[in-house]
Formats: sequence, C-alpha cells, structure tokens
Amino acid sequence: MLARSTVAPEATLLLISSGGRVWKGPLAWVAAGAPLTNGDRLVYAGAAQSGEYLILGTRRGNVKRVKVEDALNRADNSWSQIIGLEDEPDEVLFAGLAGDDAHVFFCTAAGEGSDARVLRFEAGTVNPQATPSARGVTGIKLNDDTLVGRRGYSAGRRGRAGGALDPGFP
Repeated sequence: MLARSTVAPEATLLLISSGGRVWKGPLAWVAAGAPLTNGDRLVYAGAAQSGEYLILGTRRGNVKRVKVEDALNRADNSWSQIIGLEDEPDEVLFAGLAGDDAHVFFCTAAGEGSDARVLRFEAGTVNPQATPSARGVTGIKLNDDTLVGRRGYSAGRRGRAGGALDPGFP
C-alpha cells in the first residue's frame, strides 16, 4: 500500500524494488516507464526530500538507512542497487523516507519453540550507509520464526512514515 501525496511534476521521484534496487528521476519520466525485471515488485514510491533518510528493511530482518542525497547521486531513469541482499529468498519488504525520530517496528510469528516478538527502535540509531552493496545491520534476529509485519512511524508527523506497509505479507 502506498500513501497518497501530492507531488510537483519537477520533483525527483524515488522507487524502491523488492530486489534491492532504486530508480530515481523526475516524476514526468515515470510516464515513459520504469519497468521492473526478474520478478521484482515495487515496495516504495515517493518524492525525495533533502535532509531525510531512506529506511529499508529485508525479509531476513536487516535494516539499512541511506541519506536521500546519496540515493540522488545515482544515474537518472535507470535501476541501480541500493542494498545488498543475502541469498534467496531475501528481498526488500519495506522502504520509506523518515527522519531520525521515526520508529521502526519488526514483528515475527511464533515458530517452533519460540514466541512471537515485536522489536521497536528509532531510525536514528542505525548508522547511514552510502555503499550500494552494504546489507545494513541486523534489525531483528530471526530464529525459526518468520517476519510477519513491519511499520515505521514518525514522531514528528501524523501517521506512518512514507512507504511503511501494513502487516500481513507472506
């Protein structure tokens, strides 16, 4: 689910795919297409805002924070790597723009011999990483349980941080 927002036509748009790639370019270029390949899904679309960070979370429980300015240094109108993913079936499950005060949540389902867990932390506690192949850091350690939900809330804003998705994904 993507949040609704009004964006100026000259705004720079950031798209994040489940395969860990970013596409950036003027909003007007999206009409020309930003096709996904290799079964990637779109997990985030939003206007780049200087001074904010992209927060990315993966199926394996990793989290990465990237300065928007670093994402804007990529080539226009093409897909390029934004996060290094571990072996299959790792993928980007959520991404969003957030400030240091945003709260990130990871939720797991109970596995054999383990209880369901919820982990909450402030996005500002994750050091930004500019290297596209960097995998981020462990947000939550998965044992025999699986990730079942994630959200990001910004303390200074009403509602969810951009791009945060509802729980209940596979």
